[in-house]
Amino acid sequence: MQFVPISGSPEKLQGWISRKDKPALSIDAFGDGARAAFKLLAPLVVMAEMATPDAPGLLLWEEPESFQNPKTLGKLLAEVVKIIRDKPIQVFIATHNLELVAYITQMLENKDLDPEATMLFHLSLFDGKLKSSWFERETLVTWLDSGIDPRAWKDFVPPFQFQLQEK
Repeated sequence: MQFVPISGSPEKLQGWISRKDKPALSIDAFGDGARAAFKLLAPLVVMAEMATPDAPGLLLWEEPESFQNPKTLGKLLAEVVKIIRDKPIQVFIATHNLELVAYITQMLENKDLDPEATMLFHLSLFDGKLKSSWFERETLVTWLDSGIDPRAWKDFVPPFQFQLQEK
């Protein structure tokens, strides 16, 4: 990865990605998903290098599923976890996406994410009041195994039945 001044605007930089066997390409030559991943991972790598216990990092990641297909979403989440592992970085994720919920659940089950260092919250708005509640990994697994959609608890019937399956 390299940053090159933009022609005509030397104060602005453009990201380029090069592979060993291919010429460098501008990040703009890639699709929306790759560009979104680049915009997340490039500063996260820097944060991971700079974060210290006295100056920890914070990542606010809203709708990680944006511009990602379900397969690359899991890979992107795994890469983020790999970058921040053993670093003083706290991550907040906000999502409405069941695939992301399933990936996080699998990572908790496989201990790729530390269940003791992971908190799961549900936010809901009732009569103009925002309410939050937290739950543990076991509760989430039970809900998913039972076909309960953790995004909406009340009188909501999801458009499809989701089952967390063991391999």
